[in-house]
Amino acid sequence: MWSRYWTYVHATLYSIRLNVPAIKQTTGIQNLDTDAYFNQRVPFPPLTQQRTIADYLDRETARLDALITTKQHMLGLLADKHRALITRAVTRGLDPDAPLRHSSMPWLGEIPAHWTLKRLKFVLAGIDQGSSPQCFSVPSEPGSLGVLKAGCVNDGRFREHENKALPPGVRADLAHLISRGDILMSRASGSAAFVGSVAIVEREPAAKLLLSDKTFRLKFDPAKTSGKYLAFTMGTDLFRHQIMDIISGAEGLPNNIAKSDISALLITVPPFDEQRAIADHLDRTSTAFSTLEKTSCDTISLLKERRSALIAAAVTGRLDVGATS
Repeated sequence: MWSRYWTYVHATLYSIRLNVPAIKQTTGIQNLDTDAYFNQRVPFPPLTQQRTIADYLDRETARLDALITTKQHMLGLLADKHRALITRAVTRGLDPDAPLRHSSMPWLGEIPAHWTLKRLKFVLAGIDQGSSPQCFSVPSEPGSLGVLKAGCVNDGRFREHENKALPPGVRADLAHLISRGDILMSRASGSAAFVGSVAIVEREPAAKLLLSDKTFRLKFDPAKTSGKYLAFTMGTDLFRHQIMDIISGAEGLPNNIAKSDISALLITVPPFDEQRAIADHLDRTSTAFSTLEKTSCDTISLLKERRSALIAAAVTGRLDVGATS
């Protein structure tokens, strides 16, 4: 047997889920029943053909892997550029000729001279926190009550499906219902990277979703502060710099942040009309970046599908490797 050929065979068996019927669970942990798995019938070409197929797949998968790596690198560069554009907009504004002054914060540097630097307690009207009753493990149906999970705002995007359905008869505090325009922040998580993640609820959720005790709602006066500007600003690396300094949590316990510490965080505050202009500008650029990112992700998925299909066709004899090598 030629080992590299059989590596590709096993990759194909996994991709078409042929290993699933051989999975057993006897002690709470899923295990592969090797007798059942190795009893599967697979193509067994002569040794010389195994080597020919393996050599061909080595070349072709290396080419596809290189394309995938390039696309993934481009995806990372897009994300970096997107973050940089947001950071510049919320620290320097949209007017490149605006006079600047030093913010007195070394990690922030210069900001437009007519902007102010305020602690969040002077921008927010309050911070709401919900509760976490015992819920079902599945998401709520449209129109039904559900409680948000800790990961509902991971990576700065609101994911309304990240919730648990509230069982009938469990009392719900409707004051904790979220709605379009709310700014949500992750209070606690098993990963410090997600604590303090902020997202705005762009549209009314299909289900009636409630804050949990691991999610804050940042209340603000929409006549004085742009919620979208706040969300963009609080998603920057500069704001994360402050968040990382206030995260607490003993070893083995969830990482979390306190309301009082959030209130003391600093944020750049342009005049209200300028906040709205910056938010509108970033909305447009974010849409453009999202389109580019989706195109790149779709291309990566197609390349991975092509890789799996090529391996499957070669090891099952549907592709005449002898004619293509």
